[in-house]
Amino acid sequence: VLNKIILVSDNSLSEVKRVVKESSEFEGDVVVVGVGGGKALDVAKMVAAKMEKPFVSVPTLMSHDGICSPIAVLKDGAGKSQSLVARMPHGLIADLEVIAASPVRTRRAGVGDLVSNLSALSDWRLACKCGKEEMDDFAYLLSNTAALSVVKSESKNVEDKLFLRDVLNGLILGGIAMEIAGTSRPCSGGEHEFSHALDVIGTSALHGEQVAVGTILCSYLRGEDWQLYKRVFDLVGLPVNASGLGISSETAVRALVEAPRTRPDRYTILEHVGIDEKIAREAAEATGVI
Repeated sequence: VLNKIILVSDNSLSEVKRVVKESSEFEGDVVVVGVGGGKALDVAKMVAAKMEKPFVSVPTLMSHDGICSPIAVLKDGAGKSQSLVARMPHGLIADLEVIAASPVRTRRAGVGDLVSNLSALSDWRLACKCGKEEMDDFAYLLSNTAALSVVKSESKNVEDKLFLRDVLNGLILGGIAMEIAGTSRPCSGGEHEFSHALDVIGTSALHGEQVAVGTILCSYLRGEDWQLYKRVFDLVGLPVNASGLGISSETAVRALVEAPRTRPDRYTILEHVGIDEKIAREAAEATGVI
């Protein structure tokens, strides 16, 4: 029985507090159902965690792996985004017809976020090699398999429902990988730090678009085949440079330099090379990001 519909205006901690307060009248067998895009789902999963109730995710967009992850990205009182452990969905209902009718930009962004797992996994291996973290092999396998299925897919057309199904399944597997690992490591590395830095600076680009460009940059710094990622993103229709993200060359360089500050507890290629303006600019120029 549907008892109450609560609309959320943003993905903030204050909004979580408001929804929890409005929901306090419910007792017993209560299930929190989040319907919508990333902001609504992030608020819903944190509300479920605060209330210690089951959470069901009903995404209408697939712009990132938050549709099925235990992580909620929420803004504090200062407007700064934080990645917080919330509640893993007990169930997920996704209508492919609804997803296919969502804005094409959000579908492309979902591909960007999923493929960026490969960059995150490379950083995870690097951190383990340097003795900074431990590897969870099963979580690694899930995330890697999900991302590779899209990279190797013959279709890169976000109008193709079979391709969308593969992307959607991949994003779900990425969320499960994070739950198994107990960390966002299977899906978040230096490319996500770059995206977080852009969020702090302020852009109009989507998360999946930002991590796509971050993946190109970080792959170059690791000496990997960054051209492969650039080709995949080009085929999908994702931005592959600063202008595509709607930012200046200086903003792109600044974001790469400031990226490690967004996750001081995380070791990635950016920390490994001691990223500075000279290294950042060289990487951005070499990859055509600027």
